[in-house]
This record gives sequence, C-alpha cells and structure tokens, in this order.
Amino acid sequence: MAFEHAVDLAEHVPDTAALWAGRPAFTRLLLYFHRVQRAADRLVPQSMSLAYGRLPARGPKATAAT
Repeated sequence: MAFEHAVDLAEHVPDTAALWAGRPAFTRLLLYFHRVQRAADRLVPQSMSLAYGRLPARGPKATAAT
C-alpha cells in the first residue's frame, strides 16, 4: 500500500515536514482517507480497521488546508 510505504519512509528521514511538503497530492487526500476508513470501520474485519486506522495517526496531520 502506497500510504503505508510513505508513512514508513517518513519515520526514517531527518526532515519529515519536508517529505510531506514534497507530496501535496498525497496529503490532500488525507481527509478523504480518514472518511473512508471511518465509513468502512463497521464493514471490514476489526483487525483491518485497526491497522488502517493507525496509518493516519502516523502520517501528517490532515487539515482542510492540506
């Protein structure tokens, strides 16, 4: 999954803010990702929902401005 790869990468670079700033198309989708994850929460296995729910917490903060 591209999101998981990006989050893993961000945790191992010296300047995380610069990494996310260089990926505006990705960060613009974060609010959408949050909404999809919450909507699917009751439809997918709990372990899958928890795993996907942890990814946004490890990534950049989703805001309407991103």
